[in-house]
Amino acid sequence: MPFFTDWELDELAASGSDAQSAWAAGDWNGLAAALLDHAARTGELGMVSRLLEQEARNEERSMLLPQTQRILALPDGTLKRTALAIAAVQQGQSATPLFLALDALEPDEPGTAAMVALCMGWRFADRALWPEASRFDEIAMRAVERLRAIGAPADHVDRLWMSALAVHAFLVWNADGDDGPAEQLRDALDELRSRNRLGRQHGLALTVLGRIHAGQGTWHRAALHLAQGVHLTPSNAIETAATAKAMLVLARYRQGDWHGAGLESESAQALIAGSTSTTLIAIRSALEALQRALAGDGPGAMRAVDACRRALVERRSIIAEVLLLHARIMLTIAAQEWGPLHALLDVEDEPSHRRLYSPHEWFALQALALHGVGDTTRHRALLERWHGEPGAEGSALFWAHRGLLAEAEGDDRAAIATIDRMRARLDLDEDPLGRAWVHWVIGTLEERLRDGADGRREHELARVAFARLGAGSFAELAAQLIRRSDAPPAHETLAALDALTPQQRRVADLVAEGWTSAEIATQLFLSKRTIDFHVGNVLDRLGLTNRREIKRVIDASARR
Repeated sequence: MPFFTDWELDELAASGSDAQSAWAAGDWNGLAAALLDHAARTGELGMVSRLLEQEARNEERSMLLPQTQRILALPDGTLKRTALAIAAVQQGQSATPLFLALDALEPDEPGTAAMVALCMGWRFADRALWPEASRFDEIAMRAVERLRAIGAPADHVDRLWMSALAVHAFLVWNADGDDGPAEQLRDALDELRSRNRLGRQHGLALTVLGRIHAGQGTWHRAALHLAQGVHLTPSNAIETAATAKAMLVLARYRQGDWHGAGLESESAQALIAGSTSTTLIAIRSALEALQRALAGDGPGAMRAVDACRRALVERRSIIAEVLLLHARIMLTIAAQEWGPLHALLDVEDEPSHRRLYSPHEWFALQALALHGVGDTTRHRALLERWHGEPGAEGSALFWAHRGLLAEAEGDDRAAIATIDRMRARLDLDEDPLGRAWVHWVIGTLEERLRDGADGRREHELARVAFARLGAGSFAELAAQLIRRSDAPPAHETLAALDALTPQQRRVADLVAEGWTSAEIATQLFLSKRTIDFHVGNVLDRLGLTNRREIKRVIDASARR
């Protein structure tokens, strides 16, 4: 939508205003000064409405803040109060005066009230300031209905209604989990798409719908709408474009298109490279952190994480928080820092706008941390809760953790039984990174409990999948497992085997034959706890990490 109509520009030029030349030169401060001077001199405030609408759209810099004295020179009224209230909000002051000003403005200037309210509502929502965003949402929806009731041009009302509905859908979905307004928004956009009527005025609505799909875990739909939203967002709406691009980066990663994600990330960072906006600095740093974390550049990622966290202290940003959480999770997993991962997940263990993981993915991350720290008691309790989640038995991630827990508890037969269940559930519905990890688990269980050759093949499948994604650090971890499984036991390990006590050697031999701790306890007339104690001592004395390695060492000893 143009800032001015032709007749408005002609009127300003005839009155001697500098607004026309400032507008042509892109001099926003000069434009604001000219408009306000003209309004103060003539008492004609119509142009001030357009200035307020443009100020609400302008996300990175304010035109009103430098013009306080000129605003004070305006005739008293709702437009003056609204302008002063907007300038106060831009300075970080309370939004309450702006609510009151818009309430008073809405009966006389419903179009301006609607535009200011929906833009401010989106800005506050994107900073997770939900009560203020909801108040702006109420004003915007009411103003649009007033426009419709007084017979305003249908095209103008429809454009405002679509944007207002988008902000409303985002707020309701985040606050209540109600996707009714989101479905209404989707139907409206689908109808426009079918008639090839999508335009720049729909960029925000497409971006919002993409972000809701991301929150629901439907990443292909998220990517579709976000890509269209990025394309249709006006170039001067830098913050909206940057947030859409940033969420599109995450959608590409979750789809498995890590190359495309990298290109989108570079594009987004270039868009906001010179910005001094705290929000955009946080987004740029979060994008860099995620990109470096997934590429295996731990030190570079941590520097970007710190830069992002410093910016978020100054001003919150949902997008930056989402990207930062994903980057920190990837960093801790790649470094196998299970304690820090557990602490991070514990802090974030509440449904929120930051957690764009499905319930099964979140359970899997928590279980991975507990398995990593060796807390089988809490691991078991978590799996019991997970089992009650709808669809758990259809998740390869669930059976992967069932297998890891069974193996850790010495129940080899139960662990082996999970392998086929994992393979049967490795379908296209799983996240590509999750599928690669399940191959890793299958390989680990095969190698430790059943067939070393099959285990190495599965580890190779995992390595190739990680490498294709671009997950260099994960691919190297898989390669290390392959190299370690091919290496013969060290001479020192074989010597330590001969130094075991008779009872430890007897337990080690039975473990190597494939018996579980409970079965060994029955044979030796001991408790399962005692057998687990002996197995732990055997692993420590031999410098091993799992029961499968005990069998490998004993087999190598028999061949000497």
